[in-house]
Amino acid sequence: MRLRFFCFIALLGAASQTVALQGAVEFETRLFPESGPKGEARMHASMALDIGTSRTWNDGRDAVTVELFGRMDAQDARRTRADVREAYYSHYGDSYELHVGARRIFWGVAESKHLVDVINQVDLVESIDEETRLGQPMVHWVWPRTHGTLEVFWLPIARERTFPSADGRMLGSVRIDGKGDLRADASAQARSFAVRWSGYAGGLE
Repeated sequence: MRLRFFCFIALLGAASQTVALQGAVEFETRLFPESGPKGEARMHASMALDIGTSRTWNDGRDAVTVELFGRMDAQDARRTRADVREAYYSHYGDSYELHVGARRIFWGVAESKHLVDVINQVDLVESIDEETRLGQPMVHWVWPRTHGTLEVFWLPIARERTFPSADGRMLGSVRIDGKGDLRADASAQARSFAVRWSGYAGGLE
């Protein structure tokens, strides 16, 4: 069971500047008919706070967006954390867009598992259906054209997938310690690139 409360505030200053602030507070309780196989609690209660703000200027050609997320969980220590979901600068030129910072990008289509949604890492402690993603530091260049859009991503670091702790529920039959092993000499290998072209040709997308 989840209860969410939302608020949104838009502040209009000069004609070329807009500041928006929005947030959500969530109270969540998970109830299970039985204790876990190792005595995990039947009830898991938590509270989450999601705050976002954005500021545009230069007639909307420049913008800064920030979204912060935090959760306190009474049982699962790994769900108690704070995270920067998004924090990036955007510039909109005459024929391109440039975004620099941590972003969440949906790169997929309508399939249920989003098999090609590969830009952002999964935040498994928030949703076991893999729908919630972690913010990914990136440089994102967008070149829109008449019949399609070319996007280029540079991803300077790799974020590790999150996993519930031993006190969490819905873990499956295999327990994962959640600790990665990325050595210093492998840091360069964590950098990656991605390129995407999307467009229309008649009735084909």
